[in-house]
Amino acid sequence: MISQKHQKTLLHRKFTANVLAESAESILKEQTATAKTYIPRRSGDLLVKLQSRPFTVVPSGSGAVLTLEYLKYTRFLDMKKTPKGRKKKNYHALYNKIFYGTIYGYTYNALRYGLTGAVREEIFSTLRKSYEKGL
Repeated sequence: MISQKHQKTLLHRKFTANVLAESAESILKEQTATAKTYIPRRSGDLLVKLQSRPFTVVPSGSGAVLTLEYLKYTRFLDMKKTPKGRKKKNYHALYNKIFYGTIYGYTYNALRYGLTGAVREEIFSTLRKSYEKGL
C-alpha cells in the first residue's frame, strides 16, 4: 500500500506535468499560428521547429520541469526595432507576449489553485470506491 504522503506527491507530480504540457502545447500552437500568418518565410526552419513540438516535461522532486527548445533567432524576431534602431513596419509578438501571457495567464493560476480541486476530486473518488466496495 502506498503511503498517503507518497500518494499526494505522485498526484502533485502528475498534475504539474499535465498543466505544464498543456501550457507548452498552447504556447507552441499560438506561436505557430503567428509565425504562419505574420513572419515571412525564408528558410522554413522556424515553422518546422515549432511544429515539431520541441518540449519535454520531466518529473522533478514533488513537481515537474518544462523545457522548451527554440531557434536562437526567435528572440530577435520579437524585437520591435531593427538593429539600426528604426521601428519595424510589421511587428507581431512571437515570443514574449505569447510565452508570458500563457505562463502568467493560465499556468501560474492552474498550478496555484487547480491542484486543490484535483486533490478534492481524487479524495472523493477514493472515498466513493471504498464506500461502494463496502456495500
